Amino acid sequence: MQNRDNFEISISNECYEKMVRHCLRKLNGMYLLEEYHEQQAYGLLGGSIERNKVVVDTVEPLYLNYRIAGNIKQDMDATIKKFAIPAKLPIEERAWVADPIETKNIINRLKKSGLTLIGTYHMHHSNSWIGLESKELPTTLDRVLASDTELFMFIVSIDEFQNSKIRAFYEGALETEAVIKTISMLNIKNRGECLCRY
Repeated sequence: MQNRDNFEISISNECYEKMVRHCLRKLNGMYLLEEYHEQQAYGLLGGSIERNKVVVDTVEPLYLNYRIAGNIKQDMDATIKKFAIPAKLPIEERAWVADPIETKNIINRLKKSGLTLIGTYHMHHSNSWIGLESKELPTTLDRVLASDTELFMFIVSIDEFQNSKIRAFYEGALETEAVIKTISMLNIKNRGECLCRY
């Protein structure tokens, strides 16, 4: 990506709400049969990028956390010990690694729709860690994990009253925050059927 500054992201109200609903559902312990039962939400975003204009067309929640697999677990435990903010949760219950098969299937669907993988999203909530660090911003751990991905990291922050806010950062870097504009799907011309309805 040529210019990492001044990104503008257009996202439909439907897609925005789908991210928030996924995070609130997991936070409130309303789990689906096919997903891990943990207060973490992670997903992928498909769309298009042209210069500094980004359009999010689809939100794809992930259900399988590959973080517990063999060597992945050991590597992630070590990364969390080194970079993460202290939290009440045990180390093994923190962080998410996208399942490669689930991710591949989503990317294939995106390609068939003429879309590309443009970003990821995950949740920060009032119990995510101990301390005063803002839940709206990527943590040091987030920035380490997002480095060199060429993806936007969307942070869905949820406060103790379950109010939510979404902010986006290219590769999780604080200096590359994008402006997010929510719009009606009717205002996205020539994008085809809305993929974010649920």
